Amino acid sequence: MQKRFKPSITLATLLLLGVQNSCTNEDGVYPNLSALTKELSKEGFQFLGQIGNEWPATLVDFKEGKEKIDFAVPGKAPQSYSGFKGYLLRAYLMQNKDSGKEFVVVFKRKLQG
Repeated sequence: MQKRFKPSITLATLLLLGVQNSCTNEDGVYPNLSALTKELSKEGFQFLGQIGNEWPATLVDFKEGKEKIDFAVPGKAPQSYSGFKGYLLRAYLMQNKDSGKEFVVVFKRKLQG
């Protein structure tokens, strides 16, 4: 079985990354893509793509890569984003708060230096 993302990260790690804050409710739930995009834009990330659409959702894991990223989306074929020279790509695994269905949202940010 192909590993989708790095091992699960803790809520404390997400807080350090600046991901969970005012755009979520007290349960850490993002109501929609706009709320997540608004939060990540503060760190210079731009929305790139979404595979699935199960909002409202919580952030459960992520994977990142320089200039390209490969990942598996639950219930879908493996995905690959490449050709983003000079960019850090980050794929966020999200989970619907009620149904538990998972989906992925991908963002990019210019590499520093």
